[in-house]
Amino acid sequence: MPGDNLTATADTIPMSRAIGAIYSALGSNLTRQLAWTVVAMIAGTIAELISIGAMLPFIAMLVDPAMVGDLPLVGGWVASKSLTPEAAGAILVGAVLVAAAVRLGMTWSSQALSFGIAHDVGHEALRRVTHQPYAFHSARNCAEVIASFEKIQWMTYLVFAAAVQAMTS
Repeated sequence: MPGDNLTATADTIPMSRAIGAIYSALGSNLTRQLAWTVVAMIAGTIAELISIGAMLPFIAMLVDPAMVGDLPLVGGWVASKSLTPEAAGAILVGAVLVAAAVRLGMTWSSQALSFGIAHDVGHEALRRVTHQPYAFHSARNCAEVIASFEKIQWMTYLVFAAAVQAMTS
């Protein structure tokens, strides 16, 4: 668009406006993906707590299987179900495996979100450049424009991948 400012820098744009511009460039599928990624982050946090909570009783059972009923939190449940130490250990290992699967799904979702955001931002940048008047294109080398798109793609991916990684860790 002729009114678009393509030469703005990080010094001239407030952070809230930049985030708003990126969010407005996202498609409806990506906004849904963002919501699911937030849900996956919460589920991943709960799964991480469950896996830590399951590992400690499991290690205690490995040390002394006879004291399974004496374990806090888990011991009463094991005694009420009259489970053998092997069955209780299998359940705890299963909880850790389910938590790992949830964590893997969260990692996949966050990577897909990061690549999707990079794609949508790059697509919007290309749309804006292609709608510029002829004088804009004749004043620039096409290799320079292509290199700029590659930088946009990788920078947005790296920034969002790092941000999502920081939120999930």
